[in-house]
Amino acid sequence: MDGYNMTTLMKRLEAATSRLEDLVVVAQGQSSNQWSSNIVGDSVKTSAADTPAMATPGAVATKAPVSDIEPSGSIPASLTALNGKLDTLVELSKAADLLVGEQAVLFKNAAEEANKIVLLASRAQKAEIGSQDFMDLLKPLADKIAAVVDVRESNRTSPATNQLSTIAEGVPALGWVSTPAPADYVQDFKDSAQFYANRVLKDNKDHGEWVKAFLSYLNELKAAVTNDFSDGMKWNANGKPLREVLSADTSSGSSSKASTSAGGPPPPPPPPPPSVETLTAAASKSSTPASGPTGMAAVLADLNKGTAITSGLRHVDRSAKKEAPKAPPKPGGLRKTKPSATAAPPAAVARKPRIELENNRWIIENYVDEHEIVIDADLSQAILIDNCQQCTIQVKGKATSITITKCAKTGVLVYTLVSGVEIINSSNFGLQITGTVPSLTIDNSHDGAVYLSKEALDIDIYTSQTAAINVNIPTGEPGDYDERPLPEQIMHKVVGAKISSSAVNAADK
Repeated sequence: MDGYNMTTLMKRLEAATSRLEDLVVVAQGQSSNQWSSNIVGDSVKTSAADTPAMATPGAVATKAPVSDIEPSGSIPASLTALNGKLDTLVELSKAADLLVGEQAVLFKNAAEEANKIVLLASRAQKAEIGSQDFMDLLKPLADKIAAVVDVRESNRTSPATNQLSTIAEGVPALGWVSTPAPADYVQDFKDSAQFYANRVLKDNKDHGEWVKAFLSYLNELKAAVTNDFSDGMKWNANGKPLREVLSADTSSGSSSKASTSAGGPPPPPPPPPPSVETLTAAASKSSTPASGPTGMAAVLADLNKGTAITSGLRHVDRSAKKEAPKAPPKPGGLRKTKPSATAAPPAAVARKPRIELENNRWIIENYVDEHEIVIDADLSQAILIDNCQQCTIQVKGKATSITITKCAKTGVLVYTLVSGVEIINSSNFGLQITGTVPSLTIDNSHDGAVYLSKEALDIDIYTSQTAAINVNIPTGEPGDYDERPLPEQIMHKVVGAKISSSAVNAADK
């Protein structure tokens, strides 16, 4: 081959590589997604089967037989049309606050991942919700949603905490891809975001456009899923099994990466949006695939099962009893120990989990990611739940009281109590009452959801130093709730020689 032909071939290879990199981008328009999927699929087949023929210019354009190409699938135009709103939201967020701008970029990444799930589902046969393949499909999205929420959790003292909370409360709406009723799912989280959006409008009147942009995106997302996904995710009856589609997607990302380094000349700079290889790398980063929803999503999912929550629970029988030599503490109380003057600060190591009955008090402590704990209690027993993370605990029978302290992302299902429930120094908790409980005390805790039964509507709720606590009141059919936020502001007035105080309910403004 003469020098002229070799130079021409190298230029054509470089141009083809550049096109592939520009096209393999998630959440572009509907036509670009179809075109990108076909070209990436072709490049994988070409790199695997036609590598020896790469010495001739014609081999670059060689296309695999149509029967061997995976169905490309597509993203409805109603979803791709929202990309412009995401760009607007990111621009307004950066102008409002640096942290809000960073969080908005992560929100956009999560939205693009949701669109990618739609694309992959349109290529695959229907997978059972809860199956391992289905969870592997959702894991990258769950990770990106968690990253958005973590921005709020790590910056609660930021002046922009209301803006961060607005996005953090709204981002779970992108999980509509996992539900059979997407429109209602989006609406629920839009309502949660609205609570903090109202605070933004109250405290920062110049952020009205930002609030409008975020809520408008959620409204149009609801309209899009109502129009195209009214019954849930759309699958391809003639497609391949989901496992094959996921494997092919990972392989295409690897092949695209390899093609950019082949042939000698330096690769062109990557395009600004994230590529498929970047997105799939996050999914393959962990060697152990996720077995289901994680964090608060798992807690709420367990609580929403109602009576079905008892399936698969591990029963703790009387053999777990341990008679303590000391006198039993008061129900609901915490044992205080005086630290040694020379003792070093406690190391951040995991303590051994345990479930024990000491005299008349059950102690459940130090559990992490455990969702199969059930306790049989009676009238003479109190329950202490301490330092549990991402757990679901069920208390059966009629107990005296329950104290929940230093727990995070933990849900507790309660039947009936003689005294009440105390929640102290906890966050992201869930409490469901299916019987009657006289009182609930929440102290120095935030981000909690309380679900009442019709028999527990006369409960007395006391709060101190709390934030983002919502009480769900049953309405109509079983499982239907009306969510009401607890007031966080107190207004004080001087009336004569006395102080008159009243709660300020932001939801009623």
